[in-house]
Amino acid sequence: MAIQGTSENQEWRGSSGGPTDPLLGSIIADRFKIRAIPGTGAWGRVYLATDLEKEADVALKVLHLHLVADEQILLRFEREARSGFSLVHPNICEVLGQGTLPTGQPYMVMEYLEGENLAARLRRGTLSVEESIGLFLSCAQGLQCAESKGIVHRDIKPANIFLVAGEVDKAKLLDFGMAKIVAEHNDLTQTGPGFGTIHYMSPEQVLGEPVDTRSDIYAFGCVMYEALTGRKVFDGRSAYQVMEQHVREIPAQLRSEQLHIPLKLESVVLKALNKAPADRFQSTEELIEALIDPD
Repeated sequence: MAIQGTSENQEWRGSSGGPTDPLLGSIIADRFKIRAIPGTGAWGRVYLATDLEKEADVALKVLHLHLVADEQILLRFEREARSGFSLVHPNICEVLGQGTLPTGQPYMVMEYLEGENLAARLRRGTLSVEESIGLFLSCAQGLQCAESKGIVHRDIKPANIFLVAGEVDKAKLLDFGMAKIVAEHNDLTQTGPGFGTIHYMSPEQVLGEPVDTRSDIYAFGCVMYEALTGRKVFDGRSAYQVMEQHVREIPAQLRSEQLHIPLKLESVVLKALNKAPADRFQSTEELIEALIDPD
């Protein structure tokens, strides 16, 4: 069994494995009974819990105690919860609540998901064209919801795309912790690996320029490319080289090794990967329209 959790590498553990956790068996906010520890990541633990009011399974994401004093990490955690509350869509993991433990650790309550993330799926091989189109459309529809709320995800990557029950056409976007609400913030110019994942960073992210939905479209283009070809768009020998490639190099044609990929689908992916935001799809609606008839 797998459960939606943090996007970092995780150590999967049942309630009987590993050292005793003081939260196991406890009831949070007089409502959520902790049953197991499905995932432990660098930033926190994700617990399987029962919502006693609704008699339903939920996931509780709890920040590690030693990170509570880190203001930047707290901000990211709070931003993920805030963004999640405003995004209700079948292709986005729903945030159901949030709070703070007596230890000072913030937590958020999320819908319970079984399946695997796209990164795990791609380690077993590429997707077929039909599977890819189903995946791309479901993800793009989730991005369209975020765009409609003025939210830029800023960290679209396979690890942040969850396949419910392992089905590619039931994808949900995870981890809006790096998201920015464009209408409320003007500090969208941070750059570097701490503000994205290098293999999926848009050129404007690398250069420290303002980002908008078109930056998410570029990152999603990187995901589409990898799903279809089995290789990353750019994969240099260092983080610096990869970021340079995003800014300066033209992606290799998808059909150079994968001739079964339709020409129109290849053109959709490559348009999403244009260096200049003005040359990409200008909205997720445009991207969706192009994906509906890619043959």
